Amino acid sequence: LEVEYNKRLTELELRAIRAQINPHFIFNCLNSIQLFIMQEDYNSAQKYLSDFSLLIRKTLEMSKLNFVSLNDEVSYLTTYLTLEKMRFDDKMDYEIFIDPKLTLNKAEVPSMLLQPYVENAVKHGINNQDNKGKLKVLFEEIREDLICTIEDNGIGIRRTRELGMDSFRKHLSAGMELSRNRAELMNKMFNTDIHIEILDKEESHLGESGTIVKITIPQF
Repeated sequence: LEVEYNKRLTELELRAIRAQINPHFIFNCLNSIQLFIMQEDYNSAQKYLSDFSLLIRKTLEMSKLNFVSLNDEVSYLTTYLTLEKMRFDDKMDYEIFIDPKLTLNKAEVPSMLLQPYVENAVKHGINNQDNKGKLKVLFEEIREDLICTIEDNGIGIRRTRELGMDSFRKHLSAGMELSRNRAELMNKMFNTDIHIEILDKEESHLGESGTIVKITIPQF
């Protein structure tokens, strides 16, 4: 049974790479570099290319691991968000908050689990025509659990569905489904209890639009 779980986990990890660093995302990144060059903004082009190369390298490295330190995960997400911030310019802002009680090199998270949810928050935020997209990522320690909360001020799940943005929703849900599948496999393999909860802020009567994803990762 363990061999079968390992096989399925490996298959999901390979699919996760394709879902995260997909041709569409790479095409957009290269277009952004080209635009910076055409505008003769060579400093931005150089930084973007450098961060893009770093993201690819980190993705390939992390794909080989089941768990990574919180320090590495924050670095990975920061690199990804820096690229998206440069690409969308004034359409989004982001913040990453870390509980001072957490030891970055000691706390661990499953590799490649969080990025699809962060990408979902970015895309929902920039599709909000009324407000500038805002993304918050919070890492905190509650009892013996690491809690990651990803919040955006986007159009929310219900409005995305109502607006008929099927291809948009399908792309984002594919990456999140891979993460959920990996979490379920890791729960079985490592006898843990990774839990993922997704809330539509509007449907939860929080007085604003957007989505909240809470991921609970027990620490050993």
